[in-house]
Amino acid sequence: MTVNGSRLVIPTWDSPPRPEFGDIRGSAATPGIQALNTPAGQAALISGDLGRIVRVVREAVQLDQADVARLANSAQASISRVECGKRNDPTLLTAICAALGILRADPPAQDPAYSEDMRRRDLLKNIAAAASAAMLPAVVTDPAWAGRIGSADIEECWAALHRLQNLEDQQGGGTVYQLTAGIANHLQDAVGSASYGFATGCRLREVTAVAAVRAGWQAFDSSRRESARRWWLEASHLADLGEGADQARVMALAAMAVPAREAGRGQEAIGLARAARKASGPDAHPKLLSLLTAREAIGHAGIGDTAESARCLARARQWLDRDSAGDAPAWLSFWGQGDLAVHEMHCARAAKNARAAERAAREAVLASSPETGLRNHTIYSAYLGNVLACTGKLDESISVTKYVLGSGAIAGSRRIATEVRKTATVLARQTYLPAIQLASTVERLVPAA
Repeated sequence: MTVNGSRLVIPTWDSPPRPEFGDIRGSAATPGIQALNTPAGQAALISGDLGRIVRVVREAVQLDQADVARLANSAQASISRVECGKRNDPTLLTAICAALGILRADPPAQDPAYSEDMRRRDLLKNIAAAASAAMLPAVVTDPAWAGRIGSADIEECWAALHRLQNLEDQQGGGTVYQLTAGIANHLQDAVGSASYGFATGCRLREVTAVAAVRAGWQAFDSSRRESARRWWLEASHLADLGEGADQARVMALAAMAVPAREAGRGQEAIGLARAARKASGPDAHPKLLSLLTAREAIGHAGIGDTAESARCLARARQWLDRDSAGDAPAWLSFWGQGDLAVHEMHCARAAKNARAAERAAREAVLASSPETGLRNHTIYSAYLGNVLACTGKLDESISVTKYVLGSGAIAGSRRIATEVRKTATVLARQTYLPAIQLASTVERLVPAA
């Protein structure tokens, strides 16, 4: 969790999907870049703290502050102040990062009016691009590499996405978005320009589409709605390029139904869910049908059609109960009783059925686990805290919301932060002192979206 004074700072990697760092320096990962892909290096990177990144990499490559000072043409005292967060001069930080070999490319010349904060954020994106490139095989990331992409290279790409998925499950989408976006960009370039055979091309398009969908979800989780939409449209576009990304359009359409519902566009959510159902074909897996029917249900709830919403939810449960073979596509691993219960909660909220919303929110929390998916368990708990506050169960709402505040996942998810602030708004209106005190704590610790 990133801390700045007493406020939780949620990373905001606001940027278009394509990075702007110029040409690639080379295919070989430097020791510094390799250090970024250790657990300590990734923790430093997702913290967004440049001083911490410098310290972790410096120690990993076994340099002392005086060594770095000589390489960066600076003073040891300046390096110490950078690592302690007492000096944030982007020019010095860039020189240090270049000396440590953790830049993807030379930063472009900046407009004199470019703020220091923007320069620091560009530097972070540059470092993240270097780290994401190092997670993939060189034949994918380096256009000058002589060779064809093979099956082993595709397996490395899947492994990189799996590592980031595990990080996302624990930390939230905002913390790993830039890394996933970097991987998706590299894979997109490889689809368009690398050398590969037909079978490998199909698998390359598949992993690229999944990377784009994951980048979209992470952008959505950190409130970058336009970036999320662009990534999902890119995933759908991959399905038009040839075999291999057949599921991409289904994944993207299903994903886009969620922000449509949140924006109050119920008819659009219904249309997207139905379009995904059509794209999935006649032999769609029951688990997929359950997901798409639940997405349609929240669309109906959004336009006030509670009867059709209830019918869709009932069918979604029936489809999920048929998933006994355990042979669903891997990308559907997230879908289960907990997430279906969350859809039921959203539908009950839209129908202003507080009792049903509370029952569904409790089911979602019970069906999830912080050990297997901290982010999802935390957001389900945040939903429950809000529902309890709205139904007047203040002590339990306070207890659940305190748990959410103590979770490391809140720093990486603006969706969680937004839900907690909604709860605080309800609690602040009460005359109960503990509720007022917690609302004040949330106001102080959790930044507004």
